[in-house]
Amino acid sequence: MVVKKNEFIGKRKTIVKKNSKKAYMWFMKSAAGGNSEARKMLQLNFQPPIQPQISPFQTDEIKIDKKWYSILDEKLPLIEPKHYFMLSELIPQPNLSSNEIHMNVAAILPYILQKIKMRDVDILKTEKFANLVFDQEDEESSDDESKNENNKLIKRNRLSRFDCIATLFASAECSIAKDIFRTVSQLPIAFPLLIPELDNSEKFKVMLPLFIGSTIKCCTSNGSIIEHQLFEDNFKLIVAVRTGKNSQGKSTILNRLMASEYMFTSNSEPRAKYGIPHMIDGSVEFVWLTEETCGDDLWNNIFKNYYEKGRNEIILLANLHGDALHYRDQLEFLKKLPSYFLVFLQPGDEDQKDELKPLIGSKNVKYIDVNPKDNAIKEVCENFSVVLNSNLRRFSINNLKMGETLHLTENIECDESQKLINIIKDKTCRRDIKLEIMQLQNQHLKEGFDFLKFLQSKPKLQLFNSIIALPIRKRIGALAHLERELSRLSAVESSKLQNDISKMNHTNNTSFMNLFKKNKIPEEVTKLWEEFDSTNLEIEHFFRGLGYMYNMYKSFVSNSKIFDSDDDLIKENILRSPEYYADLLINGYTIELLDGDSTTISETWFLAVCNNINKRFPNLKIFVISILGLQSSGKSTLLNALFACKFAVSARRCTRGLLMQFLFLEKDLSNKLGVDAFILIDSEGLCAPEKIGDPESEKKDRMLVNFATQISNLTIINILGNSEEELTKILRITIGIMISLNKSINILLVQHVTDNNKEGLIDLKQKFHENFQKILRKTVKATDSKRGAHNKDYLSKINDENLKIFAPLKNDAGSYSPPSKQYHEDVVGLYESIINNCKNSKSKKKFSDWFPLIKSYWDAVLDEDFSFLKIKETYDFIELGKQSAKLKELIDMAFLKHKELIEDKIRTIVQESLSEGSSVDSIRSKCEELIKKLEGVPEIENQEYCDECKKVAKEKSNLNDYLEERNDVKCEKETNQTISEFIADCCESRSNELKIMLEDILKRNRNRFFKQYEFIDRLLEMVLSTQKGIGDIWHSLREIVSKENKAFVNEEINNKVEKEYENMWTHDLFENYKNREIPELSKISAICVTGWLGWFNFFMNKCLEPNDIAWLKKEINRVIERILSKTDNFNSEVVHELKTETEKILNNLSTKLNVKFNSEFEMNVHAYAILTMLNALEKGDKHDTLLGVLDKIEDEYKEKIQIRVKYDHVLEYKGHVTGDYLLKAIDKKAIDAESKYRRNHVLGIPWMKNSETIRIQYFIELSEQIQNGDKNKLNEVAEHFLSPKKGIEEWFKNKVNECTEKGQKYKETSDKQFDYVRQEIRNCKSYTNIRKFVNKYMTQVDGIDYQLNIKEDSVDENFNIFHDAIMKELDNKRTSHDQLKEKSLPNPSEDNLVEKRLGCTEPCFWCGALCWGERGHDNDYGETKRHHTSHQPGGLMGTNYKTSKELVAMACHKRSNNAIMHYDGKELKWEEAKTIDFENWKFEPHYRTNFNEIMCWFFEMLNHNLAEKLHCKPANESELEKHGCLKKDYRKIISVLRQCLENDKNEEVYVAQNFSK
Repeated sequence: MVVKKNEFIGKRKTIVKKNSKKAYMWFMKSAAGGNSEARKMLQLNFQPPIQPQISPFQTDEIKIDKKWYSILDEKLPLIEPKHYFMLSELIPQPNLSSNEIHMNVAAILPYILQKIKMRDVDILKTEKFANLVFDQEDEESSDDESKNENNKLIKRNRLSRFDCIATLFASAECSIAKDIFRTVSQLPIAFPLLIPELDNSEKFKVMLPLFIGSTIKCCTSNGSIIEHQLFEDNFKLIVAVRTGKNSQGKSTILNRLMASEYMFTSNSEPRAKYGIPHMIDGSVEFVWLTEETCGDDLWNNIFKNYYEKGRNEIILLANLHGDALHYRDQLEFLKKLPSYFLVFLQPGDEDQKDELKPLIGSKNVKYIDVNPKDNAIKEVCENFSVVLNSNLRRFSINNLKMGETLHLTENIECDESQKLINIIKDKTCRRDIKLEIMQLQNQHLKEGFDFLKFLQSKPKLQLFNSIIALPIRKRIGALAHLERELSRLSAVESSKLQNDISKMNHTNNTSFMNLFKKNKIPEEVTKLWEEFDSTNLEIEHFFRGLGYMYNMYKSFVSNSKIFDSDDDLIKENILRSPEYYADLLINGYTIELLDGDSTTISETWFLAVCNNINKRFPNLKIFVISILGLQSSGKSTLLNALFACKFAVSARRCTRGLLMQFLFLEKDLSNKLGVDAFILIDSEGLCAPEKIGDPESEKKDRMLVNFATQISNLTIINILGNSEEELTKILRITIGIMISLNKSINILLVQHVTDNNKEGLIDLKQKFHENFQKILRKTVKATDSKRGAHNKDYLSKINDENLKIFAPLKNDAGSYSPPSKQYHEDVVGLYESIINNCKNSKSKKKFSDWFPLIKSYWDAVLDEDFSFLKIKETYDFIELGKQSAKLKELIDMAFLKHKELIEDKIRTIVQESLSEGSSVDSIRSKCEELIKKLEGVPEIENQEYCDECKKVAKEKSNLNDYLEERNDVKCEKETNQTISEFIADCCESRSNELKIMLEDILKRNRNRFFKQYEFIDRLLEMVLSTQKGIGDIWHSLREIVSKENKAFVNEEINNKVEKEYENMWTHDLFENYKNREIPELSKISAICVTGWLGWFNFFMNKCLEPNDIAWLKKEINRVIERILSKTDNFNSEVVHELKTETEKILNNLSTKLNVKFNSEFEMNVHAYAILTMLNALEKGDKHDTLLGVLDKIEDEYKEKIQIRVKYDHVLEYKGHVTGDYLLKAIDKKAIDAESKYRRNHVLGIPWMKNSETIRIQYFIELSEQIQNGDKNKLNEVAEHFLSPKKGIEEWFKNKVNECTEKGQKYKETSDKQFDYVRQEIRNCKSYTNIRKFVNKYMTQVDGIDYQLNIKEDSVDENFNIFHDAIMKELDNKRTSHDQLKEKSLPNPSEDNLVEKRLGCTEPCFWCGALCWGERGHDNDYGETKRHHTSHQPGGLMGTNYKTSKELVAMACHKRSNNAIMHYDGKELKWEEAKTIDFENWKFEPHYRTNFNEIMCWFFEMLNHNLAEKLHCKPANESELEKHGCLKKDYRKIISVLRQCLENDKNEEVYVAQNFSK
């Protein structure tokens, strides 16, 4: 490729070759000037490939100063905890060519960071780092003028180790930077103390806050270990500076004294010939002078004796790069530390020496002349000795003042965390805090307990609560600060304790100790550990206390003392604590899944935190990894190396119970594996030495193994050592449990060898497999042979793919040596195995399906019940029902929307078509075509413009995904069939509703209906001339209407018949019809005489046979009955339909008899049909008489009479009537809007989400009636259980009808519609305009029958009178029409969508538990048609023992299949009864054990009341205790139930929309 220079930097035409140094300089200059094309060329030709890492989180970026563009580009992502703990694929080692110099640091940084996270810190050694670049020949520029400039630019852009380290620390959030330092500080290298800012190259960042408090360990020759807290314990700082330029660099001289010749960045390190690092000038590197960092001479001659005196004081060496006179702020900062300056001078720099003295002072300063005789090294050593014996001032970071160019980097410490730390430094206080947390856990709370007052008495817990509420970055820092200090206190206490235990063990080994005292030693050791545990305070204890506070809050959330309290901040912090903690989980923190001290799950807290995770990642797919191993086998260490976790590590049990951590996956890895996150489960160490022989401890170990394996996709068994004894100890408990499980296991075995000799790797693996199979055979022999056949087979085939042999963590026994290279390689190998295991796994799951089952699994473990599969099956069954119900509701909403849209269109079509004179048939045809469009709902063609159909498609896709994951073909087929049938039913029912609505509109718009009104109006005018009072007028009007009714009906019917039969009937036949003379068909000649066959029939019989006449009449009567069943009026459509059907009957009979009827007979048959129908109408009262119509509208018409009496002018009267009907239409629209608003409000209530949440809310309210202490409520609540269906339905009806604010939507709609109508009427300039508007507006509402129809010529002359009358009516009566009349509103509980949410309310025959299925689920196909519930103690429904008559406390799912059941005169085994009479019910245990708990509590509370009502005996105490119905913790139960509602509340809830305009 060739590039023309003038395209980027100038007019001079020069052609340069790709990757040439001269081209690079041109592009750099042009890009710096803002040329975007030049920047693209830089990236294309000079930038190495950068490993893409797409985070699932939003990434904050650091804006980079232009000075660093060439190595970092314009922006760099901030390394936050959530990104640091995110997993990606293994990044291959970059091999950068020497020409790939643009953004080289940015390109290499992800690789470096991953290496550090996986404990390969060696990459930061200079000699290792240099291998990342290989030299490539480059054609130099032939332009001598620019050659020097090119070389200068290229040299400045070499890949530098210092630039990488400085950028790594500068771009990491403070807590992550501390983690990085904690990892790499085991490496004997120098670290940056001052570095330039990334976003401002003129400023420098002081990294001191990142290093403060870090532990530096130093091992002396006598075996003692010095632990030094960096920059907190006493230290002395030797500061090396220079002036001018040295031919032999200061850093080079210092490096010759160190363990590595590349300790400090210098011009002697590899590739230094290409130039100095970008960021080096003005930066300060430092290193602690210990055996690991010092050269042999420096250590043996200077520092060895110093440290062996037991000093905790450490010596640091700092190196300021660049001419010190250029960096005065740096000198001022270093001078404030307990420092001793070594100034390196070149001969002839005396004037600079004088200039330097005022900056650093004359005390604690030594000037070293650098000369060719090379005695500078000796002088440096001598001055090191001087420093050791000097007294330097103390240092406090709080007293540091920075110069203009310096500022302290962000610190993890804050006032909130420091306040708490100051308190907990007191040992007594630590014991008090643990006691307070235990009080929170064990508090038996009574009604009236003042939770907030209790919390106010615990200031330490309040302080921690305020820390949790800090902004996330500050929160993470504060917690890191607190954790660091707690760990430090724990380490001190643990150290003392271990020394005491070591002394005891030493005494135990002496020969003169008698046997009695020797046996006492283990007991004394246990007491020491117990003493340690009582005072040892860890951050998990605070998190545990936080969970307890939240649990208490949820249990008292309905207490008025909490709601009325002014402590809003405390309440908000507690209420939002799960949200705050979820933030921490996302950012790499752990959550205590199982409390190791109490072996309980804090269910309310756990559910709340998980729900907040689920809210942010609703479709989160997970892969769960647990790790099991003996105590101190290195489990946590391994996880920390694998995934950069922060699990605590030490020589004794650190993890208690089970801890859980999220590890989110980078996008590419996520796509590859099909999961979004790993969940790590770190378990408590098994077989703790202090617990050996304790049966309860062994039982707990078995439970931990069982539980961790059940909830995991992959289990790692961690084994320390290769002795058969160690192997037996861990495998005996883990394999023994796994064999018995009813789920397929998936394990990886990790064995850590105790020496560095891995040459015999094959032998080690072979020996392991031999021992493993030997232990397996023994374990299988001791296990129930009927269980776990699949897992036995799996374990017998364990091979090298399942086994990972690990080298020791460190190459030597040094206390502060870095992890070995081989250990890192083993970690990488295990990481790849885990990735592949996940990729091949078929058991990945959604987080939303995983966490709700955790408590149920643990309860099963506690009950030693291995039926985990049943728990999952029940959950899947219920989840399928929920998803089906949700989809059905969305389908219902979609049909509702389209129905309402079609209704609007039908109204418009009818109005427009009638005004155009279209026939009713044509109108009906158009509308029926519209109705047919429902057949496309809710399929693809509707989704482009319909939000409701899109929701259906989305939910249907979710259901399909769920069914696919279940991999149950039968279930999938049945579910799809159920949904298809439901769609068909919805379509049919909505279509029928539309057809009825269409006929109603057509009826209202047909002339007959409104002619009745007009006829009555004419009669009113006649009455008004003789009567004056409203009552008299009404009575007179009724009388005259009654008399005139027959004439009106006859006239109307005759007109319709004449119109239909005018071309068929003779005059005589019409006269006979009017006289209502029904023809006698048997006497009328029927046969048409044509041809010889006609004459033959004529002579044989001119009339039809009696049986033919009977058949004819029967068919006509059948048709009449069918037609009249569809209508209540005699209209033209009825006449036309009857005519058509009669013709069909005649044709059928003609064919049947093989004759042709004459016209006279056919006319008489039609007359017979019409008159027969008229008789049927009159006898059946199927049509509205005038009087019937008048009586129906009595109140309405009396209002019209009042208006008519008030206004003399008929048009004025008509105008007021029109205005009144417009107001009624407005009111109807507002009522409809209010009704829909209330329905949608109810559907959006959190506890209304589904039948399950409704039942939880119901029973919470029932329980509160009892808990509030009103004994009279006990009998009322008992009635609910004895009549569960009636109880919940009445409660539901009352509850939803009281749940809305009334009138708001009504007022809003009424005002809006009134303004619209008034403006439209005002704008009308003619009667025609008004008529069109009014009649169209009236068609938009149902139930208001009015049509404006006045002779136009009578209005035109007096239009203003008519127009003004409408306006006056609107304005004068507006107030009376804008008040909502409660009686006119339907209740939300009557709405079909609301009613369906309640679900099925069928109770279990035996226990009364309400079914949890959806409404109408018994019409489904397949398993979901069966009733399911959380079965409860049978006594709640009155079930009792036949002999003792005592109420039964047992729930249905716990009953033995052999139990004898007596019911309905039958006596059957329970197994038979379920199959014969109750096959439509499921009796498996429910996965929501908390619901079982509340029912047991109810039975405990109502036992005696129910027995009294049922004339039985109450269950005895033994029965109650046996079935878990005794001494239930109400507050704990209720807090979990409330949290279940909270969890469901945050899921997406769909409500119907107001679709019609």
